[in-house]
Amino acid sequence: MVKETQNPKMPNRRGMKDNPIETTMTMQETRFDTILPTLATKEDLKSVELKLTSMEFKLTKTIHHEITSFTWKMISWMTAVVGMAFTGVFYVARYLPA
Repeated sequence: MVKETQNPKMPNRRGMKDNPIETTMTMQETRFDTILPTLATKEDLKSVELKLTSMEFKLTKTIHHEITSFTWKMISWMTAVVGMAFTGVFYVARYLPA
């Protein structure tokens, strides 16, 4: 609020006018003028979208390749384990006395 001893057009000690609405608006405008140049434009967003899409395709291809590779390793490993298990059962059944 404006004090009766001060002129509302004169700046106070901080260099601001005593009108709180004008002071608030000035601060907001300054903040917006500082922030707006740092925001992304539509072209920036489109560029990022294209980069992310290409990275997504590369990553998906790599993941599918690794899963396929791991699947065959797992099948080979399980075949070896099951083969050894049957060999052990055969040996126990055939050569150990009951």
